[in-house]
Amino acid sequence: MCPVSVYGFVTLKLRNTGATVPATYTWSPDYRTVTLTPQSALLPSTQYSLSIGGSNVTDQAGNTFQAGTVVNNFTTQ
Repeated sequence: MCPVSVYGFVTLKLRNTGATVPATYTWSPDYRTVTLTPQSALLPSTQYSLSIGGSNVTDQAGNTFQAGTVVNNFTTQ
């Protein structure tokens, strides 16, 4: 993955407000895996949305993420 293409296009948001949850990105040595870590603990019993911004996210060669935009919604315990 191209790190520059991920910032702002792989996001974690609160579902009720749409506010972005501040997080840090950590890359594997080969840049094939990125880990998104919230800067503080997630709130209990709260709905979140993790989004990967489709054609904005590219690999090192400039190829776009073929799945389109992917959104995963979840609720913390």
